[in-house]
Amino acid sequence: MRFPIEDDYLTERAALVATVESLPPGEFDHGRTLCDEWAPRDVVAHLIGVDAAFVEYLKAYGRVGRGNAAILAA
Repeated sequence: MRFPIEDDYLTERAALVATVESLPPGEFDHGRTLCDEWAPRDVVAHLIGVDAAFVEYLKAYGRVGRGNAAILAA
């Protein structure tokens, strides 16, 4: 059984993947985003981290930047 929100989630993730794949390496590493001081790679790490490495955010005691840095380092 699928929940209605799953379709929205999958559509959003597909759009994110398409956007990331369209970025040249330099823009992926240093391009602008809506999150101050985060390049696209940081945003992607955060989104994946929320799904796959949430424990890093717990270890960072709620400091998202610190948890994200740990995910990027890994």
